[in-house]
Amino acid sequence: MGNINKVTQGSLAKNKKLNEVIGAINSITNMSVRQVEAGESPRFVFAENKCELIIPACNCQNPESGG
Repeated sequence: MGNINKVTQGSLAKNKKLNEVIGAINSITNMSVRQVEAGESPRFVFAENKCELIIPACNCQNPESGG
């Protein structure tokens, strides 16, 4: 997926918060999901260029049960 370009000209460029939001959205669009061993806590890692959602493996007897 492409990135949103930051604003560099005009009155919106004076507001640095807009470019912070654009940077955050670009990071989320480059998100990946990683599965870890059961028992490890789920977490969300947010970085400047990429985000990662870390989820534990299912510890279910029957994965089709929806539990």
